[in-house]
Amino acid sequence: MLYICFAAGLAILGSGVYFAYKKRYNTQEWISAITFAALLAVFIMILPTPWKNSDGSPIGWLYNLISALQYSLKSLSGRQGLEQLNYLKDSGVFGYIYVFVNYIIYLIIPILGTGLIISFVGDTLAKIRYFLPVFGNIVVFSELNENSYLIAKGLRDSDKRYKIVFCGTKKTDVKLLEKARSIRAVNLYKRCEEMRLKSGHDRYEFYLVSENEDKNTQTARALISKYGGIKDKSIYIKAFVNKGPETELLERVVYSIYHPDPNNTGYIEQNINLSFIDKTELFCNNLVYEHPLYETADDGKNVSVMIVGCGETGMTMLKTVLWSGQIYGHRLKVRVYDKNADRCRAVFEKKCPELDKAHGYDVKFYSVDAETSDFERLITSNGQAESATVAYVFTGDEDFNINTSVFLYGIFRKNRDFGKTPPIYTWTRSGEKLANFSSQNKEYLEKRNIILTGNIESIYEKKMIFLTELERLALGAHLCYNGALGENENTDRYKQARQSFVNTEYNRRSSMAAAIHFRTKLYIFNMWLKENMPDSKEGLRDIFERTVGDKNSEIAVILAENEHERWNAFMRSEGYSSTDTETAQKYGRDTKKDRDDYSKLHMCITDWDSLDEAENKFNAFGYAKEKKDFKKSDFDICSNIFKIEDYAEKMKEVSFYV
Repeated sequence: MLYICFAAGLAILGSGVYFAYKKRYNTQEWISAITFAALLAVFIMILPTPWKNSDGSPIGWLYNLISALQYSLKSLSGRQGLEQLNYLKDSGVFGYIYVFVNYIIYLIIPILGTGLIISFVGDTLAKIRYFLPVFGNIVVFSELNENSYLIAKGLRDSDKRYKIVFCGTKKTDVKLLEKARSIRAVNLYKRCEEMRLKSGHDRYEFYLVSENEDKNTQTARALISKYGGIKDKSIYIKAFVNKGPETELLERVVYSIYHPDPNNTGYIEQNINLSFIDKTELFCNNLVYEHPLYETADDGKNVSVMIVGCGETGMTMLKTVLWSGQIYGHRLKVRVYDKNADRCRAVFEKKCPELDKAHGYDVKFYSVDAETSDFERLITSNGQAESATVAYVFTGDEDFNINTSVFLYGIFRKNRDFGKTPPIYTWTRSGEKLANFSSQNKEYLEKRNIILTGNIESIYEKKMIFLTELERLALGAHLCYNGALGENENTDRYKQARQSFVNTEYNRRSSMAAAIHFRTKLYIFNMWLKENMPDSKEGLRDIFERTVGDKNSEIAVILAENEHERWNAFMRSEGYSSTDTETAQKYGRDTKKDRDDYSKLHMCITDWDSLDEAENKFNAFGYAKEKKDFKKSDFDICSNIFKIEDYAEKMKEVSFYV
């Protein structure tokens, strides 16, 4: 009987461990599994001791079973007696093994029992885990959802030392909780603004990722109010929201915290670092960066863009195309197709009053239902079936997007030579659908030049959001604008420039747009070189810096002028307009700047040839501390492209938010 009980006890214990491993992401379930298995193993393995004294009667057997059960239950509190097993030592080596195994089980059962009780008391275990020592960054998410999980997983994959914390998880879906536990995340019931920060840890990163953008803004406000001005804590907040009045107000609040006296040349670093992420803008920026518009230009240097669907993504893509498609020597036209095109046009004109024909932008809206034959007749009659060089299909339904893209390819094929159809980018929200459709229809899609993009898995993955190549290039561009590109990272000028990039949405967005256009400028430079192209990147860099570095050279002026046209279009896509001298003088008196962020006016939004006149007028106001050179930033950003790339590469493994 001794052998049978020993084998049965080990089998039960092994089964419990296996089941616990399967449920390892659910703390309560795996502790319950091992605890129950250990108690049952004790019950089985202790049977031989009382059984030895049994008189063989049914009452004796019942007594033995109750005695074994009582013994196993006592083990939960560690009050079981071990002397009962001493007689088994007389069974030789096996007896000692039997006793040794039982001793181990007896020791772990009280620990397991305590853990099981704690696991039923809210998020106590999670709180204990949260306050354990940590050697990496603490990253806090405002809630647990599919998007925040994807970001957290990307962070965990990149650095195992991250302590991931999800807040407000009390009513979260069980499957999501299991996913969170699979990356060893801590799941707290409290909201992130109610968290108690650990002493001894001076850096916290908060990611506000609710689908409700108003909620993210409110949480950001609460975090700023609670933690702003705490000198021994650095708080980094990334909020997923669209830019608007609320975000501008929060920026000003952050800027006022710990901000140095304007008359003091010393630098006082703010402990709150706030930035906003517009996921739609993020997607569009990365799309035109990875697939620049100059790649689609036809032999006549025409870039003809189709946008089917002008909702949030389509509208953002329209604005992005208009500034990223400013290419020297090329003609850009954009045609937008939507069921509610009249409303889309009205919204666009309100948001971007100067992105119109009067200011040199060729944009037209067409009211049409892409599901009907009217769509084919329209794009055939207006020439886009034959002339479009790229198409973006961004309606709200991913199945409709794919079907429309296939239909659009057929129209292109009927109206032009085979093999000369333009790329069609179409939005698919579901990564699973994209993966399945792509794998099963890879050849089908490639033949039709259809590129599926935009799924949430790709948008929220780490390389898209955190310390991306674009983000690093944008910081380099911002440092260039502020004369701090070659500065030591410990100097006040570098720190101030970095801080103004981190905490000012205007600076980040403007610098990001400049960085996205770098490849276009190199494309223009290569066209200028023609057959004199060097064989290596080092050779290209040498020629580039020698020629573009000379402000009097033909190519330096070409690139600087193109950069200014790009900047004009970007500013107009942000809602800014040009201004007359009298108005500029009024806001210049108040702001001491050449732009008014409240009225969305900027004195430099004018053609290249008129910049010198605008500069002279502004300097004549005498409001700025130093005289302005309105063309300097255009020349500087172009001549320093390779230096900015060097800086971005150097920053590859270093977070500039530190």
